[in-house]
Amino acid sequence: YAPATAAHEAIAGMDIQGFFLGRKSGCMGETSVIAIILAFAILAWRKTLFWQLAAAPLAGWVLTLALLWLTGVIAGDGGRFILARLVAGGGVFAIAFMCTEPVTAPMNKTARWLYGLLIGFFAGIIGTMSSFAEGWMFAVLLGNLFGPIMELAVIEWTAWRSKGAA
Repeated sequence: YAPATAAHEAIAGMDIQGFFLGRKSGCMGETSVIAIILAFAILAWRKTLFWQLAAAPLAGWVLTLALLWLTGVIAGDGGRFILARLVAGGGVFAIAFMCTEPVTAPMNKTARWLYGLLIGFFAGIIGTMSSFAEGWMFAVLLGNLFGPIMELAVIEWTAWRSKGAA
């Protein structure tokens, strides 16, 4: 598939350490993974975010890219591809700040996991299968669309399950 092949070719010679340390240019807020991780750690320490909203999108995204690599959509070194896509784009920024935004995210813990996994899945598919370099912004928007529905479904399912057990 052309976009995945073009992305792989671009990533093959990429300086991953330069992106991690912030020695490469990029969009505002995406140029230093270390700075993003430090800011995320402060938010987590102050308990202003739910850690599930960061772990689930990362897990969903990595699992989606790994599945695409195993099926041959992504060629070459899958681990380097995933790491390079994470540090070179808006992935870390989106996981740290956009996915953990508490206003639109579900409040139910199970719904948070589903919401985050769905965002990670959409980010992996959109970023690999489309002509867009990144898929995080669209993925968060789609997650926000389905988040309230997921929360209601989890609440209804939990109520139905506890009603049936009684």
